[in-house]
Amino acid sequence: MMNTTIEHKQLQRTGYAIHYFASGQPGNPLIIFVHPAFADHRAFDYQLDYFAQHYRVITIDLLGHGLSRFNGGQDNLDSSAEHIRAIMDNEGYQRAHLVGVSIGALIAQYVTLLYPERIASLTALGGYNINADNQEVQKAQRDEALKWMLRALLSMNSFRRYVATSTVMKPAEQTRFYEMASDFQ
Repeated sequence: MMNTTIEHKQLQRTGYAIHYFASGQPGNPLIIFVHPAFADHRAFDYQLDYFAQHYRVITIDLLGHGLSRFNGGQDNLDSSAEHIRAIMDNEGYQRAHLVGVSIGALIAQYVTLLYPERIASLTALGGYNINADNQEVQKAQRDEALKWMLRALLSMNSFRRYVATSTVMKPAEQTRFYEMASDFQ
């Protein structure tokens, strides 16, 4: 059970807002957690109590995930690097530690590539090196994405169950992931 106080904030953009959640003492070093596809900021709930003791912790709902609804503007998931930079500015931080999982790892690498002077460290889990030749990985991901799209076309509930059971091992956590995926647009 979390004991950490979490403040819900928004980064306003034209036609939408990026929702993010801050915990820990302002002024402590900043750590930003970037969630995997189909999840949201809750993917890091179990890490908050520990890290908020020593860091200012930001968890984000990427565009199209959680509360960050996509409303048909020109921005897309590629805009996430700029969103993260703007959140750092809003919070008054010049540097941050980034932790990304899966697609969050790719986004965290992209932030690091665009704004290297703003990054204190990068932890990328479950992604691949965005600067390397990844043709085999990209083919495997396209094949998997095709399976996911077919499931989504037939039934979003079937798609969410498949993603939850293929992403998370423990049944209770599969239920949590399914709930997060239910907010995916």
